[in-house]
Amino acid sequence: MATLFRYATRLFLVQLVFSLLGFVSLLQLFDLLNNAPDIMARHGNAVTALARYTVLRLPEVVILMMPFSVLMACLIALSRLALHNEVLALKAAGLPYYRLLLAFLPVVLGVSLLHLFASDQVAPASVRALMAWDSGIGDQGYAAPDVDQAIWIHDGRVMVRVAGVFDNGRQLSGVTIFSRDEAGRLAARTTANGARYREGSWTLLGVEVFIPSTGSGGTYRRTAQQEWKTHLAPGHFSERAATPASLSLAELYRYVSTPDVGAFAPYFYETAFHKRLAIPASALLMLLLAAPVAQAMRRQGGLATGIAIGLGLGFLFFVTDGFSLALGEAGILPPVLAAWSPAILFGSVGGAALLRMEGY
Repeated sequence: MATLFRYATRLFLVQLVFSLLGFVSLLQLFDLLNNAPDIMARHGNAVTALARYTVLRLPEVVILMMPFSVLMACLIALSRLALHNEVLALKAAGLPYYRLLLAFLPVVLGVSLLHLFASDQVAPASVRALMAWDSGIGDQGYAAPDVDQAIWIHDGRVMVRVAGVFDNGRQLSGVTIFSRDEAGRLAARTTANGARYREGSWTLLGVEVFIPSTGSGGTYRRTAQQEWKTHLAPGHFSERAATPASLSLAELYRYVSTPDVGAFAPYFYETAFHKRLAIPASALLMLLLAAPVAQAMRRQGGLATGIAIGLGLGFLFFVTDGFSLALGEAGILPPVLAAWSPAILFGSVGGAALLRMEGY
């Protein structure tokens, strides 16, 4: 059995490397062709700018294409075994088909855990580095991705608008704070030229406070600086300046555990959190989808037909997964259901097809 495990591992890894190189190279080429004019407009016509963009985008592209590459690697590896009558030989020796799948399980699980680590640690760092480089701020902070360089974030009933984020969220510019009462009416509006975070507390600089009166009008108060009491930390601003998909599990959990703080609704962060946890399940699902297709390959017209069917199943899964994720981020589906239901649905279909082919 150990020999079968080693053989399956080697066969899978070889196919995975070739599949991943092919998909990533193709997607990187299309991405570079699409964004090359903008890159050269911002950073000059030097080849180094294109090379830097390609390197910073590489982790994201690898993360995106990993499940599809796992599907193709499993499909080609199992198809080779079937077309060369190795599956038939294993069955003649008394090994059922599921034992062959178990031989692939350790390496697929290892790849899925590596995928999770890269998604949680490597990709967020590269996304933020790309945003910092593209914004022209450098390594000391982040800029908001919006055209007007403004971000919104809430702390309970308080809404905060920030024009710029620097020094990893410790320096803010163009701060406007809208405080609301229990009925949702504006209780006070505080504008400041900037804010700085020192020794665990915020200080607003160049402050103007407007307190509306009942009916119309209100009072103004101006000070050079004042303390800002809030639950918001520098990380909330630096993370909001980056795209939500670039947050790590720990950062996502902080938003999930403190639903009154964040730039989006709590279910948005909860959906992203559960989706990150479901990453290992997607790789295991690819093995389950590839197994019945590889088994039926000889009866359905050979390798080309099997690969076409596998690609179709993979594409259908990713479309369903993206649609479900969008519904979860919009609050239409519960976050747990939005993150896990595509894997459960397609896993059930693949498992049922496999059991039927094996005569169970």
